[in-house]
Amino acid sequence: MPRLSTALYVLLAVALALAVFLVYARCQKDAGRKVQGPSMEPAISDGDTIHVSDYGDESPQRGDIVLYRFPEDTKNEFLGRIVGKPGETVEVRDGLVLIDGSPLDEPYIADKAQYSYGPKKVPPNNYFVLGDNRNNSFDSHAWGFLPAENIIGRVEK
Repeated sequence: MPRLSTALYVLLAVALALAVFLVYARCQKDAGRKVQGPSMEPAISDGDTIHVSDYGDESPQRGDIVLYRFPEDTKNEFLGRIVGKPGETVEVRDGLVLIDGSPLDEPYIADKAQYSYGPKKVPPNNYFVLGDNRNNSFDSHAWGFLPAENIIGRVEK
């Protein structure tokens, strides 16, 4: 039986180490994250552990809670609920969120918004995100639209 050269052993060891690292890195992406802050209460509270799954080929849908990189400082990650999708007109008025003029049914919010926004049309490849704790959330009503490429994934509790 022929003997394998040392270089081949090293190459096999490197390939195995790389495979183990890639599996470990993939598992760590969804290893669970601790929530800091009240912006998504009552659905998700300060101190809760969440898991984040990749959208893959799917697009975010209205009602999804997402983890995203803050557009004004991408080192920071926030949670928000997808409210407006590309091409839709979003307005917040009299405590209601209106999409293309129709009010959303939002049984998940803490309290109705005490602010007004819009109407504004969501640009292509962008989303409008709000925290469920509307009056204690720094979200799209304050800083604008969320670029799709800033969305890290869908949050599962």
